[in-house]
Amino acid sequence: MKHFYPAIFEPKKNSDGFVVTVPDIKGCFTQGDNIEECMFMAQEAIGCMLENVDEKDYPVPSSILSIKLLDLPEGSFATFVMFDKEKYDEETWQNLDKDAINLQESLVLT
Repeated sequence: MKHFYPAIFEPKKNSDGFVVTVPDIKGCFTQGDNIEECMFMAQEAIGCMLENVDEKDYPVPSSILSIKLLDLPEGSFATFVMFDKEKYDEETWQNLDKDAINLQESLVLT
């Protein structure tokens, strides 16, 4: 199932890119060097924060309007980040399988 969470993108102070906060998920934040990387990292952060949460218990996303009404710092903006639980789980397991194969290969070679 796909979930859409509002996220706040704030420009980094001393470098390019943004710090991303997902207010509906306590402690959910990340960063990236550009918007595309930030969107990917935000999806990953949401997945990590909700890893052991039953999907029926996921936080209910706020309205983007409630986020836009906040006094956002200059240069910041709010948008939705889409989180696809099935895709996240599939990619996570594929990466774990690759890591396990790499570990087995390195153990055999030593």
